[in-house]
Amino acid sequence: MTEGIIIEDEVKAQLQALKSTKAAGPDDIHPAIQKPLAEVLAAPLAKLFNRSLQEGRLPGDWKVANVVVKHKGGDRNQAANYRPVSLT
Repeated sequence: MTEGIIIEDEVKAQLQALKSTKAAGPDDIHPAIQKPLAEVLAAPLAKLFNRSLQEGRLPGDWKVANVVVKHKGGDRNQAANYRPVSLT
């Protein structure tokens, strides 16, 4: 990010770095689809991200995650031995 502005090339680089073996997020768009479309998606996504930063708010859909519980160790019958993990 350059001086609080997200540039298209940065978005493109992040999309190209996605791991195609990872699961899709709440939007159900698999990384294997996003990665090859990095060139096309980068400009509109950069514009959307910058607008969100300028307005100081996030779309509601961006606040959604797929969450599972992961056992940390110890007694599996104790809720304190689990933690939430976001898959997105």
